[in-house]
Amino acid sequence: MLNGAVRPGGLAIALSGTAAAAIAMAAAPWVRAQVLPIMVLPLLLAVIAGGAAAAALPRWAAGGAIVAAVAAVQVAGMATVARRDILNFAGAGGTSYDQAYLQSPFLTALAVAAAAAAGLALLMALLLLVDPRRLVRAYRSLEVWAGLLVVAAVPIGLCWALGYGSLSALGQFALWWSVPWGLALVAAGIARAQGRWAAWLSLAGSVALSVACVVAPLLNGPYLRFPD
Repeated sequence: MLNGAVRPGGLAIALSGTAAAAIAMAAAPWVRAQVLPIMVLPLLLAVIAGGAAAAALPRWAAGGAIVAAVAAVQVAGMATVARRDILNFAGAGGTSYDQAYLQSPFLTALAVAAAAAAGLALLMALLLLVDPRRLVRAYRSLEVWAGLLVVAAVPIGLCWALGYGSLSALGQFALWWSVPWGLALVAAGIARAQGRWAAWLSLAGSVALSVACVVAPLLNGPYLRFPD
């Protein structure tokens, strides 16, 4: 019965990711205005690819679900931050407050669509990937402890290093980076072999995209806006 649900589940993830990508493109001016980090676009491609892999190749469903889950969680977090910031940053790049009010529902819809994809992918990953024996011994897993540490320590460390003292900044760094990275590490600690490889690849890809967005201002203009 579970195997029969893999293809529809993968298709649902891919469709949710496609809807989120369409919404992100509708909000494209805000990508240029730095409210929505440009890395959401490759992340959404990862969501679609993970869902499509599960639908077309059920033997890869487990890995595809992990890839889609980590990417979708990060997109949902970035869209949530963008929805908070959009009115604050109205006027950037010549964008008016009227345009900001018009774009705000798109960012809300993007967060909802990404969250839906994340929920579906996490459910599929939980059903297909989690090894009960490893789950019972999760408290002994270095990956699980590392994931929990990353969730807490990365935002605190960034706020300390960059001189931010607000809960808003702490939440922004958590939603942007530490929650999806911690999720990937926890998944690596409790999943079967295919899921562990997918989790590590997802973590590496997310970190690489994040570093690229941070470095990009030095090369070709700003692609991330840090808390003000």
